[in-house]
Amino acid sequence: MTLPITAAVSMGNPPRDYVRPGVGPALRTLAEAIGPTIERHAWFPRRTNAEFARVHAPDHIELVVWERGCGITMACGTGACATAVAACLAGHARPGSEIRVSLLGGRSCDQP
Repeated sequence: MTLPITAAVSMGNPPRDYVRPGVGPALRTLAEAIGPTIERHAWFPRRTNAEFARVHAPDHIELVVWERGCGITMACGTGACATAVAACLAGHARPGSEIRVSLLGGRSCDQP
């Protein structure tokens, strides 16, 4: 299966971002179905993380993370950052602006 990969972004670990604007299949469903394949793809001999994102607005991204060696995770700070960068590179978000990333475990901008 070929996916439109927006960007491969490194934040010190190797996340791989799959950013989709608008509607489509549930992100968790995509992550569970495709995450293991991306994690172990030949391009990544040491395996990789895969972020599955949906842009709801230029300042709001929904994200599900498939983390190498773990599977689905509730949150991933580097994945959220990498996804925000990938969304900006693809023109789905504005560089230099605040971007809220909602993950399974909560939002990236929640305050204590």
